[in-house]
Amino acid sequence: MMNNDYQVVWRGYVGGSTGYDRASREYLLAIDRLGVDVKIEPMAQGSTIFTAEISQEQISRLKELINKPYAQDKKKVLIYHAQPNGVKPLVEKNTFDKVIILTVWETTKIPSNWLESSNEADAVIIPTTQNKDALSDSGVISPIYVVPHGADVNTYSPDNTVLPLANVQDSFNFLSVFQWQHRKAPEILLRAFWEEFTDKDNVSLVLKTYWGHNVSKEESRIIIKQIAGYKEHLGFSNTAPVYVSTSMFDDEDLKGLYVLGDVFVLPTRGEGVGLPYIESLSSGVPVIATAWGGSMDFLTNENSFLVDYDLVSTDYGVEKGISPHFNNLFTPDMKWAEPNLESLKKEMRKAYENPQLVEAKGKAGRQQMEQMTWDKSGEILKEVIEEVCKQ
Repeated sequence: MMNNDYQVVWRGYVGGSTGYDRASREYLLAIDRLGVDVKIEPMAQGSTIFTAEISQEQISRLKELINKPYAQDKKKVLIYHAQPNGVKPLVEKNTFDKVIILTVWETTKIPSNWLESSNEADAVIIPTTQNKDALSDSGVISPIYVVPHGADVNTYSPDNTVLPLANVQDSFNFLSVFQWQHRKAPEILLRAFWEEFTDKDNVSLVLKTYWGHNVSKEESRIIIKQIAGYKEHLGFSNTAPVYVSTSMFDDEDLKGLYVLGDVFVLPTRGEGVGLPYIESLSSGVPVIATAWGGSMDFLTNENSFLVDYDLVSTDYGVEKGISPHFNNLFTPDMKWAEPNLESLKKEMRKAYENPQLVEAKGKAGRQQMEQMTWDKSGEILKEVIEEVCKQ
């Protein structure tokens, strides 16, 4: 099938800084560069306003694709890039020849309200092997394709200028970047750091976290209060310092933040992909991560320090958490990985005491990310679209 035989109508979030927005931009621009006829249908109201820190060149191209007319003489393929329960494929097939859902998930089962839409679609695309297993195990019978996320090795690079944060320039720095939620296991990370390192160790933990998008300063301050209250509750004192930022960073600051870290650490309970891992490895910084989830498609012992875990129900330990759980999404019949505290402490200590090992893993991660580009993801996506069109 030739590029000009079909038009892809990409319905998704494209103007913001969420994982869905960023993946949408990279996927659709990759197939656009391959000559595929792409038209964007932005989903969010006001989504022609670009709030993410992206280049003017990208913004101009995205606006052109938003304003592009619908093709009248080609096969039309809807790619719906969001949670599947928001689309009705059988209705969409009155307009489109093919309907493809592109989504991502973090546990062993998908939400029950995803199943009908997923099985009405002509295909479902997900980014990792774990995602494919979750869909299959949940009863999805539509064809499932894996199209991985790519790495932006030009934006995230070991050569970026380090973000100048006070007090952490001369210490060994653990860095973590995540949304403040139970799935990210912040209480386990904090406890591991406080138990393992004292003020006698030349080490810091830098947390870049946020409550959510478009929240007030007061809501952001809640995170600081929760961390302080948790430390007091556990009775820790004379610990190595934890530095917390809840402000939103632009891309320039984020690039500099990654290279501020000696090691990136995020003992998450579940990741559909784990974009911060990709950004950190692209920056030449190895990661400490739970050895389960979508990120295991690219995290290895060569580029990472992997943490042991137990597979548990998503409601396990919620009462001991310090961050929102979102139990409307994560239900007890789903499972994810509970990171082992002692294993996390062991891997953090190993990284701190072995700078040459850290350097070697960081170099291996960068080399791997150089082979895992968005252009390659675009080639795979194009092949999948054309295969679905032939069905």
